[in-house]
Amino acid sequence: MYTTLIKRWDDNFSSLPWKSLQHSAKTRLICPFTGDPVTRRCHSCGTLVSSQAFHRKDAFTSFVVGESVLGWPKAYAALKEACALHPVQDPAKGRVMMDEALDFRGNLYFGAVAACCVGCACWQRNFNLLQRWALILVCISLVGTYTPWAFGQSLANLHSFGGKLQAASEAFGLFFASGALHVQLHSIAAAVAFMTKYADRLVFPKPVFAPEKPACLRSLIAALAGVETLPAVTDTSD
Repeated sequence: MYTTLIKRWDDNFSSLPWKSLQHSAKTRLICPFTGDPVTRRCHSCGTLVSSQAFHRKDAFTSFVVGESVLGWPKAYAALKEACALHPVQDPAKGRVMMDEALDFRGNLYFGAVAACCVGCACWQRNFNLLQRWALILVCISLVGTYTPWAFGQSLANLHSFGGKLQAASEAFGLFFASGALHVQLHSIAAAVAFMTKYADRLVFPKPVFAPEKPACLRSLIAALAGVETLPAVTDTSD
């Protein structure tokens, strides 16, 4: 699923289609997501957005376990900006960029993202944090799946208790495997819901919108994405 869908859909977000709309001084005053006047600045991509399109810091972003820096590409750009070998060196700007990059964090166990625009929040949560969490769940499920196979003779020597232990191990593996599948389905549905919501505002390289029919599929996507309803796509010619 990662190689066939998620990795390919990542281009719709990694290309930052919302940032490309602010190409002049006039367009930088208009939020690319809502069309309203800008009031905030995204600490990840630098896009100016309105308050409605600004994602507040999630709870449990800074937690004992699972916290991770999401701004490594920006930190690398900051090092180039402050490096003496760079043709346009600006140590002060590089320091600001570095601080913003290191402060932009997320938590893979909770899918929590620090303050940024709604585009970067959807991108980092669904194509970075949740995918790493799904990978962890798959690795855990493999332990339960292969334990009966690796220790089959030892479990057979335990007679009835060994059979119960084998069944419990297989159930353990199935539970975490289904959890990994659910996490990936949620990330896909959330990405589709985001692209559908902003279909009339943003131009995605490879857009995938929620279909109008059948209604049951549309309701399923909304349920997996964790939203009440999906807006209708008025124009998908682009």
